[in-house]
Amino acid sequence: MLSTLSGAIKSTGRRFQLVQFTPSSTTWGIGCRGSLPSFFRPQSMAARTHFLYHDVTTSASSTANTTSPAFMNGINSTKDLEHKAFGMETTATGTTTSKTTNRNSIEFAPKVTGRHWTLEEFSKLSQLVAEGKSVTEIHAHFPFRSQTAIRKYRGQIRAANMDVPERQPWSTEEDEKLRTFIQQGTKFREIRPEFPDRSTRAVELQWRRFGGKDGRLKPRAEGRKIHPWTEEEKKRLYNAVEKGMTIFEIHRQFPGRTPSTIRRHITLNRYVQDGVYQQHLSRELDDIAHAEKETKNRNTKPKLHIRRNRPWTPEEDGRLRDLVFRNSDDLPGLWNMMDDAYAKGGATIGDLPVYRTGKSSRVRWSQLNNAGYRKGPWDTEEIMKLKQSIQEQIGDGFQVMVDVYNGADTVAVEIAGQDTRPCLKANGPELRNLNWHKVSQQVGTRDIAVCRQYLMNRLHNGKHGAWSLDEIQRLEDGVEKFGTSWQKVAAYVGTRPHKRVSDFYWKRVKKDMGAMRK
Repeated sequence: MLSTLSGAIKSTGRRFQLVQFTPSSTTWGIGCRGSLPSFFRPQSMAARTHFLYHDVTTSASSTANTTSPAFMNGINSTKDLEHKAFGMETTATGTTTSKTTNRNSIEFAPKVTGRHWTLEEFSKLSQLVAEGKSVTEIHAHFPFRSQTAIRKYRGQIRAANMDVPERQPWSTEEDEKLRTFIQQGTKFREIRPEFPDRSTRAVELQWRRFGGKDGRLKPRAEGRKIHPWTEEEKKRLYNAVEKGMTIFEIHRQFPGRTPSTIRRHITLNRYVQDGVYQQHLSRELDDIAHAEKETKNRNTKPKLHIRRNRPWTPEEDGRLRDLVFRNSDDLPGLWNMMDDAYAKGGATIGDLPVYRTGKSSRVRWSQLNNAGYRKGPWDTEEIMKLKQSIQEQIGDGFQVMVDVYNGADTVAVEIAGQDTRPCLKANGPELRNLNWHKVSQQVGTRDIAVCRQYLMNRLHNGKHGAWSLDEIQRLEDGVEKFGTSWQKVAAYVGTRPHKRVSDFYWKRVKKDMGAMRK
């Protein structure tokens, strides 16, 4: 509870306004119209109080010292307090002022908000701003003005008067002087007067930055030195851009320059004249600059490729279809080539430029070909259509079967469905020259990728069904030797295609991990 309460109450008609009150322990400032705050209610009014009140209606002013609790007797509401206050001239102390007191001579407590700035206040504020005072220091001269209002008019004054000193970076001499004080253990209150041209807040921030709060001087940070571009560097950069080098290759030639610096120099000097390549290079450099900023915030490895959710245009869809039709025999290889072309800044595959990553193109191609296609197990009719379509393209010299043994004489028992004709080599010209778009059209219910996957993973001369212990052992040895390079692991196993090898391995790993958890 409050031990001592002093305040100023102004009456307006029959209502009171609490303008300011100050408890003994801390300073309060409150504006209240209408009913008084809760601490003026009977349960909290047992404290000793001192009121300065003004009778506006009768132009009278009276003062009473209520050191005795008797003053509070009978006050149960705001109206009781109002009546008690107006009756004090006869009931409280007997002290009465003249009822002819001029209304304008009554001095009310100043209001905290809602009052326009006077010319005197603006003059004083302009003087303080010209002296370079901070908002906090100015606020000490205007206790009844908020810092927001002071900051607003301070900014207007600074904008209108160019002679007002602006904040300047700390000089080397100032830094050395402050470091010396911190190293000597000088207190902040003794350091502050040594920098009269700096605000208290500015000195405190620099003092904290140098380790003054912790009591020990922080070591100097090695700042990055800025060197202007030499003529030799400009010539090398011009030649690199003219050769069509990627930004990554250019950056390797300038280890002392950041990608952002290279970007700015290329843009300002207009070294690239090709609008398409310039647009792509600028976008790529923007990605790098954004990645550097994110990396600085997260302290992680830079991601030099930031995927952009740009919608695919009909022109890009057409180029993608042409690329897929030309390279339908090796779609995974096509996606890898597109990654390489994208990294080179719009290089071409054939005569078609590439401005999308392989992953983005693969996802887009899947979206373009999902409509109207089936999913799930193949039926007999679909398998027959697939074999017939492939057989028409490879001729009668081969059977529609992929050789997973790579010609090795390891099959002791002929597997059902094979004939005496040779199988297709996984990397042979027959498979590379297959028109998978035509195959997909003839099957009618499966897209290009699914048709190729079915041939490679199902129509092969390797073993089907359960794995033998010998195969499992070779799989484990192959993974230990080659890691997750499944093409090499499958060649080491020798009896299964690489897709079946990877599927079996991960299924077995998950099973073993589940058993370990139990």
